[in-house]
Amino acid sequence: SVRTALNVIYTPSNSNYNGVNGYIDLTLQDVTTLPKQNTGTGALEKYHQLRSVELSAATSIGEKAFHYCEALTTASMPKATSIENFAFAGCKALTTVSMPQITSIGRYAFNSCDALKTASMLLTETLGECAFQNCKILTTANMPIANSIGNNAFSGCSTLATVNMPMATSIGSGAFSACYALTKVSMPKVTSIGNYGFSGCNALTTASMPQATSIGSGAFYGCIALQSLDISSVTKIEKLGTDYGSMFFPAFDNATDPETFKNCDLLLNSALKQYCYDTDGTSQNGP
Repeated sequence: SVRTALNVIYTPSNSNYNGVNGYIDLTLQDVTTLPKQNTGTGALEKYHQLRSVELSAATSIGEKAFHYCEALTTASMPKATSIENFAFAGCKALTTVSMPQITSIGRYAFNSCDALKTASMLLTETLGECAFQNCKILTTANMPIANSIGNNAFSGCSTLATVNMPMATSIGSGAFSACYALTKVSMPKVTSIGNYGFSGCNALTTASMPQATSIGSGAFYGCIALQSLDISSVTKIEKLGTDYGSMFFPAFDNATDPETFKNCDLLLNSALKQYCYDTDGTSQNGP
C-alpha cells in the first residue's frame, strides 16, 4: 500500500526523480520488518522522492531496503537491531542516522553515502564487508563494542579522522585503506590485521595494537608518517606478512625505501630481535 501511494509521485522504473512533485517524509508506526519484494528488489529501493523515514517499530532493515534512495537525508529506526546488505547503499544525501539498538551491520550497508559525517552505533558488534566504504566525508566512527571489522569496511573514507573501536579483535583486509585523514589508532584487543588493513594511511602517526599476533602483507604499506607502532605480541616473522611458498610479502611492503619509516619507533616482541638489523643495515639483532 505504501509503494502504491508513492508510485503516484514517482516510480522506480522511471528516470531519476527531479523533485517536481515534492518530497515525502515517511512515517510508519506499525511496520516491524522491511523484507525484499518478490522480485528481489528492496522494500523501498530507488524511491528517490523519500526525504526522511521514521520507523518506530521496525526491528530489522532488510536487504536493499533503501538502496539508491538518493534524496533520503534522515533515517530514524530506534528499535532496529540489524541492517542487512546494501540497505542504505547509494543514499548519497543521507546525513543523519538514528539507530541506537543496531548490533550488526551487513555488507555494503552504507556504501557510498556521500553526505554521512558520523557513524555512531554504540551496540554494534559486527561490521560487514565494505559497510562504510567510500563515505567521502565520514569523519567519525564510534563503535565501542564492535569486535569484527569486515574487509574494506572503511576503505576510501578519505576524511575519517577519529576511530573508536577499543574492543575490536579482527580487522579485515583493506578495512581502513586510503583513510588519508586518520592520524591515530588504538585497538588494544586486536589479534589479527588483514592484508593492506591500513595501507595508504599516509597521515597515520601512531598505531597501538599490542595484542596483534598476525599482521597481513602490506598492512602498513605507504604509512609514511608513522612514528610509533606497537605490535609487541607478534613473535614470528611470518606473522608480519603473508608467506606464499618461497615468497614473503611483508606488512611494510615498501620498507626498502630508507626514508619510508625513518623515524618510526617500532615496538616489537623480543623474539623478533634476531630478524632485525641495526641502523647500519649490516649487523643483526638491532633495534
